Amino acid sequence: MRTGKVNLRAFSKDGYIINQQLLQSVPYGMKQSNNNGCGWIAAYNFLHGFGRKKSWDTVRQQMEDTLLFGGLLGTHVVQLYLYLRRHGFPLRWSWGQKRARLQAAQCTAGILFYYNGYALHFVTFFPVTPEEREQICSDQAEPDLSQAWYRFLNGRMGKQQDYDTMEHFLQTESQLQVLVQLTTKCPRS
Repeated sequence: MRTGKVNLRAFSKDGYIINQQLLQSVPYGMKQSNNNGCGWIAAYNFLHGFGRKKSWDTVRQQMEDTLLFGGLLGTHVVQLYLYLRRHGFPLRWSWGQKRARLQAAQCTAGILFYYNGYALHFVTFFPVTPEEREQICSDQAEPDLSQAWYRFLNGRMGKQQDYDTMEHFLQTESQLQVLVQLTTKCPRS
């Protein structure tokens, strides 16, 4: 089994992976995780958000075992879907930004799959709690209280607390109107 040395600055203070670029010494298929590891990172962050006690390396190795073409193109969205289903998560599919916003408003967690201008990219997100939303909005000059807010993980590399509305995140981060989203309504611990 191959394993790499992880840069601890890739993690948030609460244990999520938030900076894929710092994982250049962590292998994933034929490449390194800084290049094509967003799929296993999204799976790890998703599981971590539900209190599942799996190490980042266990998730990486399990996802690596399912790669097509040695991971040349990274993780396929169906592989990620099947991996999370095997962990007991009923997932719903959404295509397009309008449907993604509607599904996100009803979920407890989700993963976006979109084109960020450089590559196809997976990002895990969680709706914020009412307390978090109050704090976020009090920190902004003109907060948008009409929309739901989410915490995005590994979307804007290295940002500890990446809070945003779904609409604004997609406007600034997704370069195409087409995207795929997986969501669940499972309660978080």
